[in-house]
Amino acid sequence: MAEFFENDARTEEHILACNESSEIVDLFELWQPHVDRFPGLRKNLRQVCRKGPTLREQENPAASSNRPRNDAFSYLVSGTLLSAAVSVVAVEGLRRTDFAGASDADLTFESSAGYVDVECKRPQTEDGLVPRMREALGQLMQPSRDGRLGVVALDCSTIVRPPGTLLEYKSGEVAEARVSDILAARLGPKLVPHLTAQVLGVVLVARVAAMMRFGEGVIGSPSGEFRPETILTWLVVSNSNARDSLVLKVVAEKIGLYQARARS
Repeated sequence: MAEFFENDARTEEHILACNESSEIVDLFELWQPHVDRFPGLRKNLRQVCRKGPTLREQENPAASSNRPRNDAFSYLVSGTLLSAAVSVVAVEGLRRTDFAGASDADLTFESSAGYVDVECKRPQTEDGLVPRMREALGQLMQPSRDGRLGVVALDCSTIVRPPGTLLEYKSGEVAEARVSDILAARLGPKLVPHLTAQVLGVVLVARVAAMMRFGEGVIGSPSGEFRPETILTWLVVSNSNARDSLVLKVVAEKIGLYQARARS
């Protein structure tokens, strides 16, 4: 990162490292106001920021077994919900100080329809999208959950931007629209048929390294003018057949309002 900012290094590895560092910044900013309400979480956040490979390209796509990154995604989702004024009561087994209930999920939040469990998965390929979602559904449907409503959150970053690639666009708005289109048109329809009445819907998230182009040229070449950008896109797909289907729609509205405030 020092080479990126101090020496203006712009190799693909430098650009990807800049993108990865934005996740650490997000976790800090999202959790700074809330972390002390979840005893033990500060230590866990330090661990996920220090362990695991630096780049997603260094993960094992077949195993998807990078525990620090898996946990970081849960913390990104829960931190975003908290910042959007959603009442998260437990994260990765750590309960909020005023919550005495049970949570076996990656995170649990309180809603007008009761507590809602969220299972977070990070499929490494498009072929793995449905199997990882089915895995999450199996967890949500376990008898020990007592029929609690559920949501599946999927990190689609490596599907939208395959390893070893960069996205090139003329503006952040164009890049975000393109990522949103991929999530909505290509990925969302594959997941909806698998939802049950107990599952409120799916949250799709993608963090993508991109380069904004200001002149002619190819990324990595000396010609042209580029600026590195990180595109973070959320898409909430509600299950219209779910019990209390309005719950996730309310959450989606809160996330949208939070993101609008953050941009302004």
